[in-house]
Amino acid sequence: MRGAVRCAVLAAAVFAVLCGHADVGDPLERWRRFTRTPGASALLGWMRCAASRELGGGCRAGRIPKTPPVFGRLGLFVTVLRGREVRGCYGAFDHGSGDLADLLREYLKGALRHDVRHSPVELQELEQVRLVITIAGRPEQTDDLDGVDLSTRGLLIGTDEGGEMVFVPAEVRTVEQIRRSLGDRAITQLSAFRAVTIQEKRGSP
Repeated sequence: MRGAVRCAVLAAAVFAVLCGHADVGDPLERWRRFTRTPGASALLGWMRCAASRELGGGCRAGRIPKTPPVFGRLGLFVTVLRGREVRGCYGAFDHGSGDLADLLREYLKGALRHDVRHSPVELQELEQVRLVITIAGRPEQTDDLDGVDLSTRGLLIGTDEGGEMVFVPAEVRTVEQIRRSLGDRAITQLSAFRAVTIQEKRGSP
């Protein structure tokens, strides 16, 4: 999948990762409104069924619920959390497909199986994790890491090692967590992006 990245991990060369006031025509605002509808719960149910099937379970996901569009304008990331621990995260700002169901399956598979920070999620672990979908606006450059509201914005960070790291709000709560993840790497480019989060309640601490 062109453009896919592991969240908060130095992206391999093959994976090219890629704010303002929201108005009525803002595609991200359409997703924000969607989170307050029954469709959001239906989408998470579809995701859980797709996760079970990916891991060898017997669930058969039907048709994806109707949602606002993503392709061409918004980033998309899938995160798997166990309590506060990230078990996997995968996604992109630019996509090789306009089919949301295909994108979610691809990024869900990446989060479950291909985040190199963690061992793959097992089927028996699925009931202990919660699934998170992040819809992302375009990154905009900033020079104030401490001034970013991490509850509503994610970060795209370039480092002196030549890689890029993506942090979505579901992954981090404090700037200190980001600095620990960076380790000895220096920030060479810092961008923030607006984010809408859709997440399950199960597995919450």
